[in-house]
Amino acid sequence: MRRTAEISLAAVYAAMYVALIAIFPYLSFLQVNVRVANVLKGMVKFWPIGTLLGNLVAVVVGNYLFSPLGLLDVVLSPVVSTGLLAVAYLVGKKSFFVGLIINAIGLGAYLSWLLSALVPGLTFLGLLPLLLAGVAISDVALPYTLYRSLAKLKIAQRRLGGPS
Repeated sequence: MRRTAEISLAAVYAAMYVALIAIFPYLSFLQVNVRVANVLKGMVKFWPIGTLLGNLVAVVVGNYLFSPLGLLDVVLSPVVSTGLLAVAYLVGKKSFFVGLIINAIGLGAYLSWLLSALVPGLTFLGLLPLLLAGVAISDVALPYTLYRSLAKLKIAQRRLGGPS
């Protein structure tokens, strides 16, 4: 039953993530990179397998459909994003907020590298502050708010037997 619930959660996560990218495509890519869909990362604390699997699939699909950066963003970014989310979850066993900060710093550095490598005229150090500001919103503030809301409402614990 738990496996079915995690797979179902992964599918719902992926669908909601891609829908949010479709609604906010200009915020989700390039120098702005405030990906509103990353609010869903706050669920990893309660449902790690479903969230990680859903994130992997969602970033592949979302980047394939909407990213202006091409194949590298479709192939490499989902692995980096999901890997950093796994790190956030593991560090989050002690402090979820710190885990999200590590995730955001890693994503900011990765996105700075990716954009500076693919877009002529953009530099890693020139992009880094702007991208770190964007991912601080989308990968720390938004998911932490969702996590705190779910924890306070105890929805996660009642529905799928998440942590108490």
